[in-house]
Amino acid sequence: MQRWWKSDRFLVLLFAVSVMALTLAPYLYAARLAGSYPSRGWYSWFLGNTVDPQVYLSWMRQAAEGHLFVRNLFTNRPQSGLEVNLLFWLLGSLAHLLRLNLIFVYHASRIGSGIAFFVSLWRLLEMWLPDRRLRWLSLFFVAFSAGLGWLALPPARLHVAAGSVDTWVTEAITLQSLYFSPLYCASLLLITLTLGQLWTAERDCSTRAAVLAGLCALALGNIHSYDVLTLACVWCAYLLVKAARDRQWNGDSWRRALLAGAIASPTVVYMYLFSRLDPVMLVRAHVPTLMPALGKVLLGYGLLIPLAAFGAWRTLASSKTEPVAPTPDRDAALFLSVWALTNLLIAYAPFAFQRKLIMGEHLPVAILAAIGAAALLRPVPARIRLAGAGALLVLLSLSNIAVLMRDSVSALGTNRNTGYLYAGEARSLDWLQAHTQEDAVIQPLPWVRYRAGRGIEVLDATLAGMTPALAGRAVNVGHWGETPYYLYMLRSWSLFFDPGLSDAGRRQMLLGAKVDYLLFSQKHKSDASRSLAASEPAIMQRLCSPEAPLPRLQLIPQASNPDADVYRILLPHQTGRTSTVAPAATSAAFSFSASDAITPETTN
Repeated sequence: MQRWWKSDRFLVLLFAVSVMALTLAPYLYAARLAGSYPSRGWYSWFLGNTVDPQVYLSWMRQAAEGHLFVRNLFTNRPQSGLEVNLLFWLLGSLAHLLRLNLIFVYHASRIGSGIAFFVSLWRLLEMWLPDRRLRWLSLFFVAFSAGLGWLALPPARLHVAAGSVDTWVTEAITLQSLYFSPLYCASLLLITLTLGQLWTAERDCSTRAAVLAGLCALALGNIHSYDVLTLACVWCAYLLVKAARDRQWNGDSWRRALLAGAIASPTVVYMYLFSRLDPVMLVRAHVPTLMPALGKVLLGYGLLIPLAAFGAWRTLASSKTEPVAPTPDRDAALFLSVWALTNLLIAYAPFAFQRKLIMGEHLPVAILAAIGAAALLRPVPARIRLAGAGALLVLLSLSNIAVLMRDSVSALGTNRNTGYLYAGEARSLDWLQAHTQEDAVIQPLPWVRYRAGRGIEVLDATLAGMTPALAGRAVNVGHWGETPYYLYMLRSWSLFFDPGLSDAGRRQMLLGAKVDYLLFSQKHKSDASRSLAASEPAIMQRLCSPEAPLPRLQLIPQASNPDADVYRILLPHQTGRTSTVAPAATSAAFSFSASDAITPETTN
């Protein structure tokens, strides 16, 4: 009898813990640097794409305050306030119940759901792959493989401009999804659970498994609805291809699939209706996150593509009477092939959210690539075979290593988007959370630079992006994908210190934005690259003067410190809040159109 600590499932658990510990390493390295420089006095525990986790954290904070339905705090436009994400509601409620730090719960849930994903994936591999060594090779390929983005070294060059999707499309690569957020970890977990139950339902003709698949998809539809669309297309395509291969229509298979789809549909329908009826979500849903050219996708999977094609061909071309061992079941190989092709095709469907649909593509590609690699290495001696598999795995892992290095190295730079704030900025947000009403609107002013003859240049808007998560209060503009017409709004606020704008124009700007507090933190003039116009102190003094007409600013000494100043906006009267910056705030320093309200820099 095999001892439990030598069983594959226990070893998979250890493997999963090790992988998720690896994803924590860049965060720990950046935390170590937090106290080394004055500009790193407060660390958010987010790296790389630091803006999207702030959205999730703002949902958790609202849940911790007792709200099931959440508001988009990255705008103060009118909205229904009926959005709900059960994953982050659960995490926020748990943090409140156990009195735990929200960021700690965020990462603990990321690690926990990542471990659960690997356990669920192993159960799938047990159903699909009869050979134990092939299952382990597939697990390693899923966990570590990527494409050829590492050719853009040094790591600082790994960005959108590099092209290869394995350096910037987080959903495209499993390890990067696990590294990024609990949303992606939970989505991958629910994808594998749904497919596992669908596979069981098809194999055993089980209605119970179809119901369980529907329940898993029901949860997935709430937390990451896009993936349900992908799974529906993948499973329907598989049933069609299988029927064509067998030349037999299986009505029972479709009935079970329809049962699972019916159970999953309520959350998907709800999110669809919400995106159509909520005025803010209606704008957000049309912010493009488009797929790059196909060549950049193929580059992002690199050597996995030919290996996967060879693995699929070698398995599907082999006859049932003369199998090439070790191989998966032919139905499993067919499903993996259909999954890989359908997932890629659906990511180019004519939707604004194309790029989000690539989630899960890496799984079948990596598994088929492992099958192809095993077939290529089979003729060589066992000792050389093991070394060859290890060398191939290292080669396939280089992009993931480079991405983690890039985020670690970025912690050494001066770019605030690495997730740091001045300690005083964080203290000011703490004060605002404790001393303002829940419906207060705060607007941190973007860091700008004025150059004579060149106008205003926006340098940094990190603080505005972190305010909803850290203070639990709405901002007027804060997130490229959550704030409607983000670039228009951000550029309007950047004109606050434009020497060409009159004080009357600034007052009109404050009145139109319907903001209660301003937070100004670009106070360290020693940083020449972020110097404001020389007239900045005089502008703030004039706006705070008791003789100045309303609306005017009032400095709050208790909330201010050497790193940040907090101003209350004294209005002549209180009106309903909107978020449109008044035309008086617009200047000829910029020319832009509605298309400027979008950006392709990151994904949600």
